[in-house]
Amino acid sequence: MKRKIWVAIIATMLIVSALALTACIPSDYSKAAENWKDKGYTTTVYNGQNVADAILLASAQMAVASNIDMKGDLTAFVSASKRDGNDSIVGSVYYFEEADDAKAYFNYCKENAQDGQVAKKSGKAVFVGSKKAYSDL
Repeated sequence: MKRKIWVAIIATMLIVSALALTACIPSDYSKAAENWKDKGYTTTVYNGQNVADAILLASAQMAVASNIDMKGDLTAFVSASKRDGNDSIVGSVYYFEEADDAKAYFNYCKENAQDGQVAKKSGKAVFVGSKKAYSDL
């Protein structure tokens, strides 16, 4: 009986460890950009820190808002791309002020994903892009 309990405990620990090692979306946009840069991506961060960023962030918010009814603001987004032979690997992470907005946008993206494109959500952040870009995040 004790042996079965120990086996169950070890199996549980292995499963938890495996889940902890899977890709997830960083809660800080600068960490997302850093992760992608470390893997050879060209990244752009839009966080409203200067006039040009503010304009592009506002444009992104309008694009997102045209698809969902937003309650808060889009606080930042990070876009990344890199070439892998003939393939282009792209991804974007959108950071929302409200978790409900992130959930609504995630559902929209999931329903409208194109071939080879995935949508993932973590807290107030939504990733949209290729599976490879997500695993590199």
